[in-house]
This record gives sequence, structure tokens and C-alpha cells, in this order.
Amino acid sequence: MTEKVEGPIRVLLADPSEFTLIGMRQVLQREPGIEVIGTATDGDQLLARTTELEPDVVITEVDLPRLSGDKAAQRMRRELPSVQVVILTSRDEEQLLFDAIRAGAAAYLKKDCPPEELVDAVRRVHAGEFLINERVFARPAVASRVLAEFRRPASCRP
Repeated sequence: MTEKVEGPIRVLLADPSEFTLIGMRQVLQREPGIEVIGTATDGDQLLARTTELEPDVVITEVDLPRLSGDKAAQRMRRELPSVQVVILTSRDEEQLLFDAIRAGAAAYLKKDCPPEELVDAVRRVHAGEFLINERVFARPAVASRVLAEFRRPASCRP
């Protein structure tokens, strides 16, 4: 992996909807210090583009064709641990939040979040923060599942 040079936060976007990709690109591109370096419309393409472009942050819809966003995130975190992942979804379900945590995502946002929340998330996860913690603490059922998961021996985890 090549060494990253100081400069703009390099962001890769993944969503099956071209319309959504255009909107996210427009929101992020107008922000100083953020550069959208590419897009993907399915999970396989996301993995290939991540390897090829080596972004700092990936924003991915969880419901991607071929390979879901959370499964792609899990592979990215194993193969390219320096890439920070933001899971984006229109469905706010505890199971999706739990899967995002298991995948190693740094943030979990709803698609209807304000644009400034998305920008803030990109900047914060790039700085090393884990915003997903804020969502977990707000949902006791998810927090309990996370604690139970990590109490199990590693050999018993999926």
C-alpha cells in the first residue's frame, strides 16, 4: 500500500442509485478539504475500486447488489485497515446497526440525515473517531448484543 500524502480527505462513494451518488458527490465536493475520488454501484465494484484508489473514507449503502455494504466493509477492514467506513442506509434497524458494528464501520448514518451530518461524519472518522458508539449507546438492545458478542470467545464468533 502506498503512503498517504497530506491533502484532502479522499472519499469513495457506493450506492446502487446513480441519483444518490450524484447528490452525495455534490454535497461533499463543495466542502474544502474533501475530494470524491470515485463511485461504485455494487459491492464487488466497491472492493475493486477501494483496492485501486485507496481512499481514506468509504461511504457505502448497506443494500448493495452482489455483495452487501456491510460485508464489503468487513473485507475492507481486513484487507485495507486504514480505510474508514461509513455505513449509510434508509432503514434504521437494530440488526443493521449490529451488522455495521460487526463489520468494523466507524459510523452508521440514515440517508435522510442533514448534509452537514454526513460532512461532519467524514471529517470525524478520518480523524479516527468512531461515531457508531453514539448510536449504540442510544440503543440499549444493540449495546447488550455487542457486549454479549464480545464476551464470547473469538473461536465462537462468526
